[in-house]
Amino acid sequence: MLFEILISALVAIVIIVTPASTAPADISVNNGEFGCYRSGTSYNNLIVTTDDDLDKAVREACQHFKGDYPGNTKRSWCKEFFDKKIDFSIENWTERNNTVMFDTCLNTFAEEVNACHQGSWQRRGNFYYNNDPNTGKCGETGGI
Repeated sequence: MLFEILISALVAIVIIVTPASTAPADISVNNGEFGCYRSGTSYNNLIVTTDDDLDKAVREACQHFKGDYPGNTKRSWCKEFFDKKIDFSIENWTERNNTVMFDTCLNTFAEEVNACHQGSWQRRGNFYYNNDPNTGKCGETGGI
């Protein structure tokens, strides 16, 4: 009887502390985990005049994203390229206020765009960074 009560209590504890999803919400996740997307629209499929267009999109996104973020907040921004788009987002995953610096944003997204041709979801410090090329126009479903 005592053994059954102990097992029931342990099962209840495990259920309580087990996250409901596999989304990376654990604060113990190391910087740079998560990785590149393996499917979907590629940056190579975007109709751009030059590589400078992608650089410009990253700069515009970081102008939008720089600044203070209250705890557990997310900002999204989208850039269109004819019939394609890039969905960007940054999320402060902590409960504390934190600041996104323009240069940190620029370096993070530039590195990810160059390394992950179908976009990525990464953690850098107190923020999740997402870049995701997709078909369609900004505001349409798909992506983030």
